[in-house]
Amino acid sequence: MKDTDKFLRDFPKAETPYDFWTDILIKVLIVIGVFILLLIWQYISLKWLEIKEKWRRDPRSDERGRVWIELERMPLR
Repeated sequence: MKDTDKFLRDFPKAETPYDFWTDILIKVLIVIGVFILLLIWQYISLKWLEIKEKWRRDPRSDERGRVWIELERMPLR
């Protein structure tokens, strides 16, 4: 009995298949999470570029800008 106890104490528990698949699942979920974060970052970057482009555009190019310029040119009474 003593030899068996010493044998079990010297060797750690073997990894079970459950631990193996859990480890793989965690790694896959981390990769999917990083991919989703990159997609969100890309979407925000594209929206920011669209907003900057609208700000940079000449105000005469859209209708509201044209109306504003015409109102500025009107003489005051």
